[in-house]
Amino acid sequence: MHYEARWISMETMSNKVEIRYCTQCRWLLRSAWMAQELLTTFEQEIAELTLQPVTGGVFDVYANGKLVWSRKKAGRFPEITELKQLVRDQIAPGKGLGHADRKGSQSIAQPLPTTHEPVSVVPALFSAYSVRPGGQMQGAVAVGVVALPQASATPQMAA
Repeated sequence: MHYEARWISMETMSNKVEIRYCTQCRWLLRSAWMAQELLTTFEQEIAELTLQPVTGGVFDVYANGKLVWSRKKAGRFPEITELKQLVRDQIAPGKGLGHADRKGSQSIAQPLPTTHEPVSVVPALFSAYSVRPGGQMQGAVAVGVVALPQASATPQMAA
């Protein structure tokens, strides 16, 4: 096997991304996930990514000081492919995004269908375990949220 090491100087990676998210709205998980997606996609281009806690329903994304997404202005959160395209246009205009790349000048992101059924978003702990040969356990735990219809948002304990 052949491995190639590439060193990247911090002078060539001067791009900065900032995600401002509302702590009152509990948008830390969403902003952290989007930050991880951007860092993975632009690992050679982003020198710094900051999560900035704010209040007032804010979810804004800046690339090199320029506002590229505002939830208040758009009336919604960005789809991740849409956000990657907007950030790419500011920090690496020549970079291809593969299947996430837009066709022409239109964004490929489409809004998800919505339901008018009221839901409650509740924290959830997900876990998965397996037993390997020899009895050794292997597992993973993740934290997330689940949207439940309001009628079942408060689970009832069985008697």
